[in-house]
Amino acid sequence: MRSVHSRKQPDTFDAPNAEIWSPLLNYIRKHYPEFGSILVETIVSAIVTPVDENDEQTRAFKGRGYYACLSGWLLWIVSHWSDLMECDAESVTWLLLRGIPREAEIPCVATPGRMTTTLTDTQGSR
Repeated sequence: MRSVHSRKQPDTFDAPNAEIWSPLLNYIRKHYPEFGSILVETIVSAIVTPVDENDEQTRAFKGRGYYACLSGWLLWIVSHWSDLMECDAESVTWLLLRGIPREAEIPCVATPGRMTTTLTDTQGSR
């Protein structure tokens, strides 16, 4: 079994296996109109919920690949279901920004291991 840290990190934010999952997701969306907004809210919540630094197992699981996968599915939803008010780019962006904790440090995707300043630090410089 390979370590989480030895896996190759994704280069893009494509939804993994979209060709397999999209027919099922579209079928569910067709029969349950509220599904799109629930899926978006669930993914956004998973992205913005801070990881407990003391929980080694969760920290190992929620690496860059985890966030790239979730981000890929958000992009897929926005590009395929933007006809739903809750699934358009503006709504998803708003949910992401609203969900980020004020005191959280946001991982810098461009430079692994580097953290940006806290959100409250950047607000004072406006």
